[in-house]
Parts: sequence; C-alpha cells; structure tokens
Amino acid sequence: MVVLVYMLSSTIGYSLLYRFVLPSADWSAFQGEWAFVSGSSYGIGAQFAESLAKRGLNIILCARTEHKLLEIEKNIKNLYPHIQTKILLADVLQDGWESVLDEVSHLNVSVIVNNVGGGNLDGTLKYYHEFSEEHHANILKLNLFSVQKVLSKFLPKLIQRHKGRIINISSMAYLLGYKMSLYGPSKGFVNTWTEQLNTEYEDFGIQAEVLMLGEVSTPAIGNKPADGFMVARPSQVTEKALDMFGYQIVYAPFWGHAFVHWACSTLLPHSVLRFSIRLIFASKIGEDLRMGHQVIQKIRQGEGKEKEQL
Repeated sequence: MVVLVYMLSSTIGYSLLYRFVLPSADWSAFQGEWAFVSGSSYGIGAQFAESLAKRGLNIILCARTEHKLLEIEKNIKNLYPHIQTKILLADVLQDGWESVLDEVSHLNVSVIVNNVGGGNLDGTLKYYHEFSEEHHANILKLNLFSVQKVLSKFLPKLIQRHKGRIINISSMAYLLGYKMSLYGPSKGFVNTWTEQLNTEYEDFGIQAEVLMLGEVSTPAIGNKPADGFMVARPSQVTEKALDMFGYQIVYAPFWGHAFVHWACSTLLPHSVLRFSIRLIFASKIGEDLRMGHQVIQKIRQGEGKEKEQL
C-alpha cells in the first residue's frame, strides 16, 4: 500500500499533473527566432525540428548526412511554409567541426537542442576493456564534447539577449548501461551538467533541461515499432517535452519511460536492478543495437554516394 501511494504521488501523479492540469509551456515569445538542433537528419532530432517549427521557430538543421537533412528541410517547408531553415553539415567526430557554427553566428538563436549522440558504434555489446581507445574517445566526442562546443558558441549570445532554452538529451542507460562503453556514464554527466547550467544561468533568463529517454522508434534501434509503453514514437517525446518545458530539469517526457525510470531509480533494490539489466541487455537491447547499426549503415551508404558525386 505504501509503495502504491508513493507511486501515485510521484511518477503517475506528475504525469497526470503535466498532461491534464498544468498549462503547456508558452513558446510564443520565441516565434520568429531560431532553434539549433544537432543530430537532426532523422529520429528524435528530426522530430524536434518539426515540433519547434510547429511552434513558430525557424530551424537550423545540423548533422553529417546531407540528403537526409534536405528531406527534413523539405518536409518542414511543406508543413510550415513561413518557417525559414538553414542546413549545417558537420561530423562531430572530426576535429574542428564546430567552425561550421560560425555560419549562423548572425542569427538570433534562442533555443538549442543537443540531440547528437551515440552508444555502441559498431552495434555490439562488449565489456569496457574490449572496446578500443578510439571508440571510447568517440563516445565522449558524441555525447559530451559536442554539447560543450555548441554551448560555448551560443551561450554568450543567449546571455546577451537574456533569453534562451536549452534541451539536452540523456538516456536511462546512465542507470541501465551494460556493456556499452562510456555511453551510460557520459549521459549521467550530461544530467549533472544540465542541472548546473540551469542553476548558473537562470539569472540570465536561460533555462536548461535534460530528457531521460528509453527506447524510441528511430533508426538507432532499427525503427522498432512503438508499443505505447516501452517504445515511444519520436513525436510522443518531442511534443510532450516542449509542452512540459519549465516544470522539471531532469525528467522523462514519455510516460512509459517515466515509469521505468522511477522503478529503476527508486523502487527496485540494487541487486534486482543489476540482475534485470544483465537479462534485458543480453536478450533484448543487444538485438535492437544490431538492427539499429544495420539501418544507420544504410543511411550512411547514401551519404557516401553523395561524397562520390562531389
């Protein structure tokens, strides 16, 4: 009974409060300004670009795969003809990639979505010592240094205008990571860093939040179908995240992920959680990663053809 009451007062209670009681976040003050979205060639990043355009923001699409960015840009223009777009080609694994951000230094960027990231880049589960040093370094480039370089470029402008919203993307792998190199720890760092950013810059009119995500139906997990509980649609994440902006700093916008996060961080004893992690990753997550790796490789084959034509 105590557990049930606590559950209702926390995860489910918050979910009901955000969905049916509290008003959605107001984005009207940001209409006509620019949002920067990294990793926006597909999946959650592409959906964030569309959801922000829906709210009247112009969109800077940033990723490494040009033909996918052009598809996303075309879709946004078809849906919202009045929205302006800008494409930046960048591979965050390459040194000096951040220089491309200078191309948009003249734009009034007020919203930042740091979506680019990655885990097991070869699609396999392995022990930490079995990954190469290059792999570990690339995980940090994707999940930490990409965020650092984007914020270093844009924060001074946000401070100058005394206005800004930052959305960082994290993962429940910081709790559930198993045989995933530095992916889980790097996401845990993003959580703590976002809380610090929010505290440091709230006096400058800047808010920072980080989204705790489980599985989302994207190429990263082989476009696994959404099931309404464990696997979310990208729009279920982005729409709720934008509607809930300002209510929490570290949270899961999709209700199913919120429930799992609460259970793993609060309800389950550590020994049970550890056993569950090993079982789930061995039987389920590993296959999702392999499928995701295959899908992403096909996307990048298209990228390779683009380069051959240049």
